[in-house]
Formats: sequence, structure tokens, C-alpha cells
Amino acid sequence: MKLSARFALFHCGRCGRDYANPLGHLCVVQMDRKTPVRRTRLAPSAGVLATCSCGKALGNPLTHVCTGGSDFKRRKAAAAKAAKASRPKHLYQSCHDEDCERVPCEAFREGRAEGYQNGHADGSAAGYDSGFAAGRASVSCGCGG
Repeated sequence: MKLSARFALFHCGRCGRDYANPLGHLCVVQMDRKTPVRRTRLAPSAGVLATCSCGKALGNPLTHVCTGGSDFKRRKAAAAKAAKASRPKHLYQSCHDEDCERVPCEAFREGRAEGYQNGHADGSAAGYDSGFAAGRASVSCGCGG
């Protein structure tokens, strides 16, 4: 059990908080506050706050139950990260699904189809068949023969 003391010298009329240093006070007030603004007054007050080793405020030591901190959120986030990392990546170059509506897949399919049609037509017009045969004949196999 840990005891901490709190001392205040002033009571704010606008937000209702106690504070010790008037230069360090910052009012945080809701815009729809119904209570009227009162005078800030000199109202010395002191209080003792008891906290347990678990970090919770200790109101009644007879009824206080310490609960250990849980790491559930951290374990859940780690499991979600591991599940996401183990999922296979969807590469647009190797996507064979013709109905895939992902933008990179559609763009790659359209570009490949258009490029093949244009390239095949240009290659045939330029005499690709005769050029391929001539190039194949000029390359030696490198085996000394």
C-alpha cells in the first residue's frame, strides 16, 4: 500500500477543481455546462490517497481485490499480425483468375493482352520468322562443333 498526499490552496469557480498553483491551473470546461460560473476562492484542502501495489485506488482495504494485469490485448495484436504475415500475397503478375477485380490485376491483364497483340502484329510485319531463323543459325552452341 502506498500513500500519497494532495494539497490544494484554491478552488476554481469555473471548472470546480482544486489547485495549489494559480499559474499552473488550466480550466477544462464543457461548453454545455449548466452550473453557473462562481468566484475562484481561497479554500485550503488536503487529502490522502491510498493506492495498492496493483495500481488501483484503495478505498476500503477489507474489500479491495487485486487483479493482475492482463496481456490479452498484446497477445491478440501479435496473433493478428502473425496471421496477416502468414497469409499468401496476391501478386498481380501471377494472378490467373480472369474474374479478379483488383485494379493491379486488371491493369496487368489488359496491358499484357494489348502489348501481345501489338507486338505480335509488329513482329510479323517486320519479318520476325525469317529474322528468328537467321539469328538461330548464326548462334553456335559453344560445344566446339
